[in-house]
Amino acid sequence: MKNRKLLFGFLAIIMLATICGVWFSLDKITRCALIYGKNICNFYAMMDIANNNPSISDFDKMMDLCIDMSDVPKKDGCFEYVAQTIAPIDINKAKEACDEIKGFDGVKSREICYNRILQAIVEKIVFYENGRQEIINLKSEKGKGIASLLTRKLHELNLQATCVFSEEDIREIKQKDRVIELIFKKPIDITISQWIEPEERYHIPTDEKGYRILENVKTAIFILEDNQERGLEAHILIGHGVEGRTGYSCWAINIKKEGKPELDKSWIDGINRLIKTESEEEKPEITLISVYDNYQVNSELKTAWGFATIIKTPKELILFDTGGDSKILLSNMKKLGINLTSIKKVVISHIHNDHLGGLEGFLERNSNVTVFIPSSFPQSIKNMIVENGAKFVEISAPRKISDFIYITGELYGPPKEQSLIIDSKKGLVIITGCAHPGIVNIVKKAKELMKRDKVYLVLGGFHHPPLSCVKELKELGVEKVAPSHCTGDLVREAFRKEYKGNFIEYGVGKIIEIK
Repeated sequence: MKNRKLLFGFLAIIMLATICGVWFSLDKITRCALIYGKNICNFYAMMDIANNNPSISDFDKMMDLCIDMSDVPKKDGCFEYVAQTIAPIDINKAKEACDEIKGFDGVKSREICYNRILQAIVEKIVFYENGRQEIINLKSEKGKGIASLLTRKLHELNLQATCVFSEEDIREIKQKDRVIELIFKKPIDITISQWIEPEERYHIPTDEKGYRILENVKTAIFILEDNQERGLEAHILIGHGVEGRTGYSCWAINIKKEGKPELDKSWIDGINRLIKTESEEEKPEITLISVYDNYQVNSELKTAWGFATIIKTPKELILFDTGGDSKILLSNMKKLGINLTSIKKVVISHIHNDHLGGLEGFLERNSNVTVFIPSSFPQSIKNMIVENGAKFVEISAPRKISDFIYITGELYGPPKEQSLIIDSKKGLVIITGCAHPGIVNIVKKAKELMKRDKVYLVLGGFHHPPLSCVKELKELGVEKVAPSHCTGDLVREAFRKEYKGNFIEYGVGKIIEIK
């Protein structure tokens, strides 16, 4: 009996060792599949490769793992993950992965995959016009359309021009020309449609088919106007990472039309259709409402030393400054029938309490806002905004914050101060808090930034300027003025006398409609 037990024990050990030997002879994925199922294990095996800095040589391994899966939704998710992973290395391979997606709504699923590829490689898209810049939302339909068109056109490049630009040249181009810039999250290699002769491939990078590869591409600038005098006719400037800096080369797309080579400019029209410029749009009606001032127009409202104005457009309400006391601010807004929660943006001109003091009390009642503050503001104010549940954006340079509405950026006073510019139907409207940098300087800066001569209205506190400013604003072509708050009675009267019917009595309760 004892010997039989020993025999059975010995056989059991041998069987266990055999099973273990077979088990450990299996690869990791097969062992996983036996326990959890092939679909899950293949997906995680693909992720292991994807998360370990994969190269283009890993693409086929990841794709094989996805193809071997049987569950359709998981399989499609696998292909999409591969596409996003490989996109920064080779966007064409990424599209191959998207093309494998079947799903129950295959076309739509593939479109989603293509859009996510773009989001995986593109950091941002910036549109420059007249020295101003606009960051295009990549998640918007416009952003997706532009990103798709631009990345597709990069692969069609085939004509290298002779122009080469420095970073200083590029800055000038962004100031003077109408351009759109595609910025990648990290440098990528782009295969273009320029075929290279075999004898030249020793010094020019190419793919296996002989098509040229542009290496370490950080950015691409598309010229949206035919500026032939400066050698920028339908050109695309490619920014390469070179020894810690960016070097630019000049490219175009050459097509054969009726048997003759011709530059492809169709992409310019395509982008222009997607970016409907403000000059082509119908400018909206604007209403300005004084909700806090030490001058009074509506006797039912409270006055106090300070300034706050509502800018009302068909799309939104913007609050410029908050006065010095939130109770007075909120009371006046309520009496004027202004819905507090409709305000999504607040702009603070400068740090003085008569413009900033009402902000905290306002945020306690409505924290679903973005507050645009000068970047020089102390951390304590930034903390207060965040602690009250709101977001803030620091402003140092000129910036667009809404359709036709811009911030000048910080101008030096002291203190540093920013003003608001509205590109209205009737011309520029400039709103100042206290005009510490000088009201004349602010108007000059606004005209320079906007590349506009016509100033329809200048409104707000003018900070006790010299009487000479009345004549200077006239010479600058300012059609109407609405001085209030800290302008001073003497200067206000001088403006009233000079501007006559174009002088606007501005104070709490005043409503100005610009149609």
